[in-house]
Order: sequence, then C-alpha cells, then structure tokens
Amino acid sequence: MNKSLVGFAVLSLSLILLGMNRGFDISDEGLYALLAVPDQENLAGIFNYDLFFKLFYKITGIEFGLIGLRFLRLLTCIVGAGALMVFWDNFTQKSAQRTSIFLISLLGIFASYGFLSQTLSYNSINLMCGCIWLGLISSRQLGSRTILLLGVTLSLFFYSKITVCLIISVLTVGFILWKQDWKAGAKKLVLLCLPFLVFESIFTFSLEESGISRAFAAQEMLNYRPDYHFWVLVKYTCVGVFWSLVVSTPFVFAGYLKSKSNTNYRFVIVVGCIGLLAITYLTTITNEVNHFFLLGTVSILGFLLGGVKSSELNRNQLVFLILLIVFPFILHFGSNVYFLRLGIHYWVFWILATLFMLRYIQEEFIKPMRVSVGIVTIVLVVNGIWIHPFEQEPLWKATQRWDYGDGNEILLSEKQVVLLSAIKPLVQGQKQLLAFYRIPGIPYLLDKTSPKSPGYWSKSQTEYFFSSDFHTDLFIFYALDPLPSFVKGDFSKKHIQLPHGKKIQVLWRK
Repeated sequence: MNKSLVGFAVLSLSLILLGMNRGFDISDEGLYALLAVPDQENLAGIFNYDLFFKLFYKITGIEFGLIGLRFLRLLTCIVGAGALMVFWDNFTQKSAQRTSIFLISLLGIFASYGFLSQTLSYNSINLMCGCIWLGLISSRQLGSRTILLLGVTLSLFFYSKITVCLIISVLTVGFILWKQDWKAGAKKLVLLCLPFLVFESIFTFSLEESGISRAFAAQEMLNYRPDYHFWVLVKYTCVGVFWSLVVSTPFVFAGYLKSKSNTNYRFVIVVGCIGLLAITYLTTITNEVNHFFLLGTVSILGFLLGGVKSSELNRNQLVFLILLIVFPFILHFGSNVYFLRLGIHYWVFWILATLFMLRYIQEEFIKPMRVSVGIVTIVLVVNGIWIHPFEQEPLWKATQRWDYGDGNEILLSEKQVVLLSAIKPLVQGQKQLLAFYRIPGIPYLLDKTSPKSPGYWSKSQTEYFFSSDFHTDLFIFYALDPLPSFVKGDFSKKHIQLPHGKKIQVLWRK
C-alpha cells in the first residue's frame, strides 16, 4: 500500500469534514436541500430522487438537514471507490493492491468537490451509480443477483438523471446479450426490470406519485426550460468531446512516434503542451482550475494510447478501456453545464484508464502518477470547498450560526446572516415562499417550502407552473430574468443586498 495515498486521502477527508458545518449556496445547493424536504412539492420533476427521501421520512420520521446530506454525499464517494476497486479486479483480472486502487479511486472521486456544493445531489448520485455499474457489469458471469443489482442501479440512474439512464440501459442490454446466449439473455432482461417496477409500485401506493408520472409531466415543462432543450444538452457534451480531442490529438501522435523510436515525438509534445495551455486559457470561464487538470489528464492518456498496440490487450480489457475513456461524456450527457466545468466529477475514470495504460508502457511512472493525483485532489478540494466554494464567499468567513428546520444549524458568513435576517420578518407566517430566480436556498433556510417546484430558474419555467391569472401577495425576486406575467398591480418593494453585491427584492401587495 502506498503511504502517500493514505496521507492524501486522510488530508482530503479532513478538509471535507471540517467544511461540513460551514457555508451554503442559495442557488444549486438550495435546490438539492429542498429536494430532501418531505413536504416539498416536485411537480413535473426533472430530478426525482426526492421520492426516496419522502418514503424514508414516511417510514422513519427522519428528515435530513444539510450536514446529514453532506455526510450522504461523502458516503456516495466511499461506495463509489469501493465499486471501482471491484471493477479494477474484474478489469485487470488481478486482486493485488486493492487498497491502493481504492485510495486512488477515492481521491479521484474527492476531486468532484472542486465544483458545485458539498451537498448530496443528482450529480453525486450519478457518479456513485456509474462506479457501481462498472463494478457490476465487468463481472465475468452476470448471475441473477448481479442482474438484480444492475436493475437497482439503473433505477437510481432513472430517478437522478434519466438521460444517463437511457444510455446506460442500452449498454447494459448490450453487455448482457454479449455475455449470455440470446435465450438466457432475454430472461435476464426481465429480471433487470424488476427492481424498477418494485420502486414504482411502492412510490405509487405510498406517496401517490411516481417517477414515470413525473417524467411524462416533465416532457411538457422542459419546453419552458431552454437550457434543457435536447440539442442544447447535446452541445454542452459535444463541446467537451471537441476540446478533449483537439488537446489529446498531438499527444496521441507523439505517443505513436515514440513507439516507433522516432525522436521527433519530443517536438510534437512541445507543440501539444503549447496547445494545451492555449486551449486551457481560451476555455477558462470562472476562477475554477478544474478544466486544466481535466485536459491535462486526457493529454497524458492520449500519449499513452498512441504508444500501445491493441493486440497487447484482450477483448474484454479493450472494451472496458474504451468505456473508461468515454464514460465521463456518457455520465455528463443531460447536464446543462459545460463538460469542462462539470467533467471533474468524472475525472476518476480517466485516472483509472491512465493507470491501466502505464502498466503497459511506462510502469515506472505509476508511483509519480499516484502522487500527482493526490496533490491535484488536495488543490481541488481546498479551492472548491474553502477558497472558492460555489457561489459563496471563502468558507473561513462562515462563522455565524444560523438555526433552521427542527433543531438544525449551519455556520454562514456574516453577509448571508444579514440577508436572511432582513427577509425573515417579512415572510413570517408563510408556509410556502415563492422565490425566483435561482435562489431556492432562501426559502429553505427560512423553513419554507417552494410552491409546486423546488426551484425556478427562468421566466418561462415560472410561467409554466403559474398562469397569468395566478394571484400572490408576497414573493422574492432576483432579477436574472424579467418578472413573470402573473405579477400585476402595485407591490411594495424592499431591496436586500446579496453577499456578492447584487440585490434581490422582496415584493408584497400594498
């Protein structure tokens, strides 16, 4: 076992744990938090894993607060790393160094803290399910138990990210038919569907709603979310594919030249490095550094791929190597965030692909690679949680206690507490609070639910849920889009400053 991996994993874990009771993002994290509130409506839901929270609350009476949700997120990381350890055994057909593989997988998954909030979300569930799916589908024999577990995994994909579920389901069917004869494969497909049917039945009878009913309702609603139109989602993923290919192509060529003992490969590497730096600069959107490490990894992977012969791999290894390379794009598909920002969530699959290739070409670089992964993960965790937490001030400024829910508390920045304290007396007595756009965390921290949907991101989406004759006496407005058409008449207004300087409005009828 590599002691450096243990050190990096312990340090990363410590940084995550120390930040668990601090900070809150009122945009995306507010959405994730509201999805865990049992009373929160989610009509025409795009993300439907909230059904599990509602069912769990109905059975146990337990509701998860922010710290609980962040522990659940951490648990998905550990489960995902364990599943990748099983995958590695199946992939390489060796069980040596299992602890090292677990640790490097855990570090790769911890890197996902470099972008977005700490709380359990559909992205973290999606990542965990991807790891579990690889561990299961790579089994030599797909027995009945494995098929049932695959069915559970596909169901979780469906409730967290249906676009990925569709692609993974097709791949699952393909693997089953590849590893079984057609007659046996057909029987296994029936077994594969059983967990989903059980989940849907339980939700329908206990909650009177289901993932299928919401999915059908969401089809119409998505017409009112231009950021979720099909070709827009395709573009977000294709942009990532494009830049990854542009960056890696020179390195693939350099790897090929090196395998032929052509010394010109050094010049090509220099050209590739210049291109990597230029493209990293051109594709920089925010203060995140995630895409540099993502593109850097695909460059190294390209160099290794250029120097290996497919004949050195057996068919099973070749299939799963290709799958590791394309898997980040598969898991990303359906996201309304560009791949170069969100792709760090799936960095672990390229790490494993690189590690596998090094065993054939440059085995002496395996140890430096492990150290590099550890260092990069620490950088990403420190930056993503502490220095530039998503849509927040630095986390060390979160020192003010805020009480919410049933005995829950969280440390927020002074500016966040001032914001919430200014709004709280204005919305007293309200059970629900309509807040738009992109500020669902404000109702959450004020112990309110959001009517009909846990979050409103645009004018068109809001108008889908509320007709022009809808009447409301009070709402919160953040001017990222014009006011919806149902806002008519005179309202009293109070402007309150957000931590980053912009203002929201609390409007109520005179």
